[in-house]
Amino acid sequence: MSEQEFELYPQPGHNGPPKDVTVQQQIDDLYEEAKHFADGEPIADQEMHDAMEELYNGLHEAGKEADELRKEEKAPHDKAVKAVQDKWNPFVQPKKRQGRSWQSSAWRAVGRVAAKGSG
Repeated sequence: MSEQEFELYPQPGHNGPPKDVTVQQQIDDLYEEAKHFADGEPIADQEMHDAMEELYNGLHEAGKEADELRKEEKAPHDKAVKAVQDKWNPFVQPKKRQGRSWQSSAWRAVGRVAAKGSG
């Protein structure tokens, strides 16, 4: 079977939920579990401490994974914003640094041209 033919067949795990849904569900589940420890009771033994520590570490890792997925999803938008900024900044930014807007400078120039034409 060629590599091209192989790609036509579903691969293991192809029918699982998207990664972002999985991470969101994992975080929701961990927060739900954390509510059981938020009853005000002190930590009674090492077993309870270990369970809380595992929960804390799980939330921390899931949060890091969620942040990575966010950055990955946001990257194309950041590139698009940069492209727009790179396109327009040469026309807008130097004019702003002169202390007046480029629009008012343009209108003054139009006024000067109009005054020369009428006089």
